[in-house]
Amino acid sequence: MINPGFGVHKGGDFSVGISADYKKTRRFSVNYTHYFGSEDNFLTPANSPAPVESYKQNYKDRNFISFSLQTTF
Repeated sequence: MINPGFGVHKGGDFSVGISADYKKTRRFSVNYTHYFGSEDNFLTPANSPAPVESYKQNYKDRNFISFSLQTTF
């Protein structure tokens, strides 16, 4: 996706997570990311000969949780 250089009007994203070490050899983490703001595609309308850039959130349906495990030896 092309980054248009502008943000979502009254929207954005936030992430919250936690991590822990076990005997300094393993590190566990979990993170949640949430996108907020009015939902719409980057270019609207889709069938227009001259698409218009949208200032709305096109990642609204992509909230996710990530897990990580790191180990050293």
